[in-house]
Order: sequence, then C-alpha cells, then structure tokens
Amino acid sequence: MALITPHLVFTLGSYSAIVIADVQLPLPAPLAFRPKKTQENPPIVCNSTVQLPLPVPLAFRPKKTQEHPAIACNSIDPPVCADKRFGFCVSDDAYPMEHIMAAIQDSELVNQFSYKTVPREEIIRLPVKTNKKGRCLSSNVLVKPIRMPNVDGNWRVIIQDIKAIIQRERIVLCTSANDVCQMPGKAFFPLECYTSRCSQKLSVRELLAYDPCESTRGIFVDYFKIPSACSCIFSHSTC
Repeated sequence: MALITPHLVFTLGSYSAIVIADVQLPLPAPLAFRPKKTQENPPIVCNSTVQLPLPVPLAFRPKKTQEHPAIACNSIDPPVCADKRFGFCVSDDAYPMEHIMAAIQDSELVNQFSYKTVPREEIIRLPVKTNKKGRCLSSNVLVKPIRMPNVDGNWRVIIQDIKAIIQRERIVLCTSANDVCQMPGKAFFPLECYTSRCSQKLSVRELLAYDPCESTRGIFVDYFKIPSACSCIFSHSTC
C-alpha cells in the first residue's frame, strides 16, 4: 500500500489546495535478496486419476461373529494322530503332558494302575507275528495306546509315561478280515449250506484316561475296545 504524506497547504481566497510533496511507494526487492524457491514446498499437482476405495456396503460386510468363531472341543471326530491300522493313536505330538500332570497329583487311581507299569526297555513295539489258524491271518503286536475312542465313541487321552505308569496292550489284528475261511477239523453240517468269513474280535479293557474336552473330571477309569482275536465265522445260507 502506498504511503501519502501531506507536506504543504496553500489557501487562495475561498479555495484551498494540498500539495503532496512526498509519495512513498514500495520498491521491488533486488533479485539478490529475493528468497529462492526450495524443494520443501513443491507445487501441488492436481491428479485426477487417484482412485479412493469406496466403502463396502453393509450387506456385503462379514459379520464379526463369523470371522473368529469359537473353537469347540470335539471328542467324536478322530484326531490327526489316529492310526488307520490300529484305529487309535500310538504316538501324539500334541500329548497334553502338563495338563495331565496337574490332574494326576491328588488322584488315588495312580496306585491302582501301578500293576500296568513295565520296564521302559520293554515298551518298544515287538515284531509282528503272523498266525494262520483256520486260514485266518492275524498279527500279534504289543502297543502303547496314546489316544483311543471309548466304548461310546468318545476319544480319550490314555495316561502314559507319568509317575512310571505305562499302559500297554497286546492286540491281535485280523489281516484277512472278510476273507473266506475254513474251520479246522471235521464239520458236522453240510458246508454248502453255509458261508464263512474271517472276523475281527474285540475285548473291553479298562484304562486310566483323561478327557481334554472336560478337564475338570481329572483322570478316571474308562472302557475301551481292543482288537483281541481273528476268528472264522460261519453263517447259514440258502442251500
């Protein structure tokens, strides 16, 4: 803004005049003193190609309850360690040793199952022996079950390697199940009126177990079906 300073005032009769003696106008700054443009404040370039994400409609947004559903303990489905040959686990990388140790501290069942304790060097699985009785082949093997389904189909953890308790079972697997077989010795009925097959037999055993889906039960005795024999079964057919 220019600065105007009145300097002299002349009066002639009824007329007055103001003589402006000094007018101060701002002078342009020399080039040497003008601030240089730096890169700190670059010119803003308008980019019309930038695409901002649009909000997802509510109808297509996932519900929070479905993103992280609660994991329920399932005692019916076989665990990953289940061995198809035996029908149960003989090894388990996720064996809950710490939980069982806490549950077994004040249990009196430990002494009741001390008779199942065997030297550790005998725990190694014995070589499989194959028998041939009545043309039904079977395998006799000593195993140490880790997880098994009980008689109701609920999977349990078997107490092993804790306080010297090592529960082992000798099982007999029918390697020729459903094959045609013959009963040794003389038959007292016409064989043409009957059909035969090799069948797996099971026996119920008591084992000290733990339920990972209901840890408040502690350790308890449960009942399990163990393969115990392979027999030749005859059934009547139309002659």
